[in-house]
Amino acid sequence: MDGEIEIREEDELVLLYELTDDNYKIVRNSDGFWKGLNDWRKNTFSQNSEEVTIKLTDEIDGTTIKRSDYIVVSEKTKEE
Repeated sequence: MDGEIEIREEDELVLLYELTDDNYKIVRNSDGFWKGLNDWRKNTFSQNSEEVTIKLTDEIDGTTIKRSDYIVVSEKTKEE
């Protein structure tokens, strides 16, 4: 979907990404116990989707929001 929308500072944008190609995976990097536990849960129950909430601030004013800035996707290896 392309186009322009009007937003206010401190609004939130929810980015929901869903993989449709089984040759790719969402890469999740675990930092700490609770993050690792959360990543395990996501990899087990929602391995093909990811949701990120982006707080809209002055720092991102005028920038293009891309999936690759928030969600990393890579090609699966033959073992996966």
